[in-house]
Amino acid sequence: MSDQAAVISAQRVTVILNGPNDWEEWLEIVKSKAREHDIWGFVNPATAKADIPNLEVPEISKATDVNPAATSIVKLEDIEKDIYRVLLSQFNRRISAYDQKILALRNLCTFIQGTVSRTYLCYTFNTENTYKMLAALKNRVTPTDLTRKTELSNCYQRMKKALKTQHIET
Repeated sequence: MSDQAAVISAQRVTVILNGPNDWEEWLEIVKSKAREHDIWGFVNPATAKADIPNLEVPEISKATDVNPAATSIVKLEDIEKDIYRVLLSQFNRRISAYDQKILALRNLCTFIQGTVSRTYLCYTFNTENTYKMLAALKNRVTPTDLTRKTELSNCYQRMKKALKTQHIET
């Protein structure tokens, strides 16, 4: 067998939120995308609005963080300047992570709108952030207990009917 025949192509499956039956699968995909960038805590629709953390811009280190008596970097001693450089590199990592999370939140909004049917797309409009978008969809689309009971009842009623191609005598 050749190497080309051994290559298996992966199929990409897209779940579109068309109704309550798709909610759980669709939300799991959104959750996976959010966890990939460590932002699920900021967008989880099951969390109360008051409990959602704010994504805050990290503050830059100052000379007073190293030596409270120093008012500027010039007044730091050599060892303190080295400590300050370490603090600045830590700040650079925090600001880079912050920028990545902001970008991931924006991309998640685009992904959500791209995987929602036109019926529910209007619930994603005029929302300030990704959390509010998911919360609005959850309030509208999540299957309720009554919906599930109705679906189960309808399924049972369909199963009770005999098929026309089925011979009852046999």
